[in-house]
Amino acid sequence: MERHFEHSGYVRCVEGSKYAVLMLHGIAGTPAHFNMLYDAIPQDFSIYNMPLEGHSKGVEDFGRASMSAWKEQARNMAKEILKKHEYIICVAHSMGCLFSIRLAIEDPERIKGLFLLAVPLRPLVKIKTNIACIRLMLGFDKHPSPLMNKIKNATGIHLVPKPWKYIRWIPRLLELVVETQRVRGFINKLDTPCKTYQSKNDELVAFSSCKDMKNISCISNTVLHSSGHFDYSQDDIEILNQGFAELLKEIT
Repeated sequence: MERHFEHSGYVRCVEGSKYAVLMLHGIAGTPAHFNMLYDAIPQDFSIYNMPLEGHSKGVEDFGRASMSAWKEQARNMAKEILKKHEYIICVAHSMGCLFSIRLAIEDPERIKGLFLLAVPLRPLVKIKTNIACIRLMLGFDKHPSPLMNKIKNATGIHLVPKPWKYIRWIPRLLELVVETQRVRGFINKLDTPCKTYQSKNDELVAFSSCKDMKNISCISNTVLHSSGHFDYSQDDIEILNQGFAELLKEIT
């Protein structure tokens, strides 16, 4: 299959297709995060992988967006897709997982499966991650650390060395923390086949998030031992592709 690395996203609408895959990326993320999974999607499935509002643009565009706008956008995308297809399979990363869980609880008949990466039920920001982000915001990236490169490659937002422009990001991050708490409170209502993958070395999601999903019968969780929040080892990519293929087989 042709690979698409553009931050602007990718749509493949297959006429008459029964199933559609809806991909929802994380906060400050990019649709390109899911490039590794395209080959596992059957050719007769539609794909909708579009950036959330304020993403794939500039720093100020992101600051003008909001959590409520992102949630509504995810709902509207699902509604439009269901006008053309019978069922949706959600593939999501980080913040996108929260929206996918909401969609599945709201419409369990037509959201047939969830494939979730780094479910952020308990956020965690390590000191080294904070330092890497601040250095990127200040433009100190002439000699970037490996972590800085990972963060830079994982965002679709055009970063600029103007720290004052990031002030409007603070409310977006606080909204994310609130949303994680809300979803953690009702995730036990989920009754949709769901595979989750939590990275052992995640820089932004606490590993204790696994405990919040442990006793939910529809969730099958796998630990990725050699990956973080922003990228995956080749071994873990193979695990993800195998798990995704298994979920599609189970659903269809």
